[in-house]
Amino acid sequence: MTRGVVAIAALVALLAAGCSAPAETAPIVTSAPPPKPPAACNLVTLDEARHALGGPSELRADPSETQDSHSSCTFITHDPETTLLIVAGVGAAVGLDQELTLDERDLAATRTAIGKPSGAFMISGTELGKPRVEIGLAGSTFWLIASMRITGQSRAWLESRTVSVATIAASRL
Repeated sequence: MTRGVVAIAALVALLAAGCSAPAETAPIVTSAPPPKPPAACNLVTLDEARHALGGPSELRADPSETQDSHSSCTFITHDPETTLLIVAGVGAAVGLDQELTLDERDLAATRTAIGKPSGAFMISGTELGKPRVEIGLAGSTFWLIASMRITGQSRAWLESRTVSVATIAASRL
């Protein structure tokens, strides 16, 4: 018998005995893990946050808190009504849209497209009886929201400061 006939005979014997032929192995496809959101506290320095909030003498940043596909950082003053919140996430425009939709409901305000920073949206509403302004924008992979609330400031002042800090943070994404 030739080798081919012997191999076929062996395979027939295996199949007859209830064994299966060796399966071809499929190539192993590995995908890269999903990107992690940037640490939100790295997008704005303490001095930049102090300037944006109007120079409070007491200012601290809570460490970046990461949950699933986003991280957040809150800059806190001695006044609990004066805060700057930076949120950075994964998911580009889709992730940003989900966050802005939630915030529109919270602030009972509609987002408006603005030109600076490029492709950004603003939500300007009231939270706990005080004005709160939020700027959101999306890049190709990440999205960013900067939100400010400052005791005693007008909405126009808040809008201007929030645009400035959002532009700084977006440049570091």
